[in-house]
Amino acid sequence: MKLTLSGEPKSTQHIYRFTCRGGFSNTYMTAEGKALKEQYQWEARAQWTGKPLQGDVEVSVTLYFGTRRRADLDNFNKL
Repeated sequence: MKLTLSGEPKSTQHIYRFTCRGGFSNTYMTAEGKALKEQYQWEARAQWTGKPLQGDVEVSVTLYFGTRRRADLDNFNKL
C-alpha cells in the first residue's frame, strides 16, 4: 500500500510552540500544525482502501522539498 501526502514537508519545530508560565513549561500545537495534521489524516483516509492493519507494519518515508535548504531529517517523520 502506498500513500502520498501533498504539501511542503514541515518539521516538528514548525508546528509546535513552547511557553513558560509560573515556572512550568507548556507545549502546544499551532493552528497551522493542527490544520496540516488534519489534512494529512484526510488524505490518508481517502487513499486507504484496505481493511484495518493487523500485525507488524513497516513504514518508509520519502520527502521531496521544493527548495535546496538543509534540514534535520529526524524532525520530519514525527508529524
